[in-house]
Amino acid sequence: MDIKLDAWTIVLLGQWNARLLSPDWVSQKLFLEPNIQVEIVIINGEPIIRYSTDKITLQPSDNRVVLGLKDNSNVCLDKMEQAAKLLLGMLPQTPLAGIGINFGFQVRSTPEYAPIALPTLFKLLDLENLTSYGCNISQTDIQRTLNLHDVIMNFRCSMLPDSIIEMHLNFHNDVISAETALQKLGEEGQVRRYRDIGYDMLEKVYGLTLDMGDE
Repeated sequence: MDIKLDAWTIVLLGQWNARLLSPDWVSQKLFLEPNIQVEIVIINGEPIIRYSTDKITLQPSDNRVVLGLKDNSNVCLDKMEQAAKLLLGMLPQTPLAGIGINFGFQVRSTPEYAPIALPTLFKLLDLENLTSYGCNISQTDIQRTLNLHDVIMNFRCSMLPDSIIEMHLNFHNDVISAETALQKLGEEGQVRRYRDIGYDMLEKVYGLTLDMGDE
């Protein structure tokens, strides 16, 4: 199993004033580093500004702030969590709607490597009928909402072309304020706790573990 690093994020949904999140402010108040990279990226056809260090990234917009990682180390996870908490603490009047902590993984299923439970997971009852009708199925998604260890996980498993399977884990909480969002982020290391819950479920249920290069 490989990591999809671009899916490892903290998403803060709300009514943000993205203009407040200037390069200097982000550098001094959130990243706590004097030098940061500023770039414009195109996402869904829209230009989005992205700030980054060698450990984390931040993309502000008017309806969400997305924090991401440069690698999956504990150091980067803790820096991402710290930046999210600093942002919520410094802009406490921002109307918030939700907070999501997300992780993504990818598996290429082959005859030589087919983890338990995955080969039959997408053999849905209508698959043969759809194929006989002439349908070329380009993607199949299976989505569940799980109550696990006192948290809510939205779990999506997708079969893509070339026998690629992607798994996305979203630990979501509805919130009404920055204060309640901070409470959901909990004590230091909460993001790592969510990651470990995900690791454990993927191993115990699907027989999946990280490739050595991703650990």
